[in-house]
Amino acid sequence: MITVDTIDYISKDLITFGISAFLVFLIKTNLSENILSTSENEKVEFKDGLNFVLSDKKIYYLTITKGMFGISAAGLLSLFTILSLEVYDTGDLGAGLMWSARGIGAFIGPVMFRYLFGKTDQKLLSTIGPSIMIWGIFYFLIPFSPTLYVTTILLVLGHCGGGAQWAFSSYGIQILTPDNIRGRIAGLDYSFYFLMFTISNLIIGYLATKYDVMTLFTVFPALGFSVGFFWFLRTRSFWKSIKT
Repeated sequence: MITVDTIDYISKDLITFGISAFLVFLIKTNLSENILSTSENEKVEFKDGLNFVLSDKKIYYLTITKGMFGISAAGLLSLFTILSLEVYDTGDLGAGLMWSARGIGAFIGPVMFRYLFGKTDQKLLSTIGPSIMIWGIFYFLIPFSPTLYVTTILLVLGHCGGGAQWAFSSYGIQILTPDNIRGRIAGLDYSFYFLMFTISNLIIGYLATKYDVMTLFTVFPALGFSVGFFWFLRTRSFWKSIKT
């Protein structure tokens, strides 16, 4: 049944999508390279993108970072409602605040990291691993949070890291891949992420029926921190060769 609230939510979505489209329309810079011939572009296939990813360690790690992060993070998002209803007893308000905190953190994270750690490509890409680690640290603290509002703050801070790794990994793929094959690599990037997204939801959803929710908010953030630390160790030497 369509209610006044439903119409209100749809209207807000339409407005925000309209604003986003307008901002994209304002971009005047040519974002494509000069391609010698369209025939060369037409020859690029999915396997070409896969081969390119496997042949370049920088691109390989940038392509898998969202999925590596998502295996820990994605399924926990679905537990916000359980946290609100069963832990904090705050109903829809609590769930809404937690989802809003996620959005705020993801929005300000890339901007804040760029301001704090530097504007060069080398420095931005070097923060991807630590960004995942930051997400893990603040999510790990959620079981120790006494109230919904403290949890909301932790979520904002955690998703500053999550948003930064998402933005900078996408940015890295944009600047380091040829124009004619970039779409294939972006497709691999998101395909791997959504595969891990699905697996994460299945695993965490099942475990939520067997274990306490707060246990999952301890184990999976610790796993996420480990992934970020591993990613940092494996890639810290890659970005020194990037010319900015």
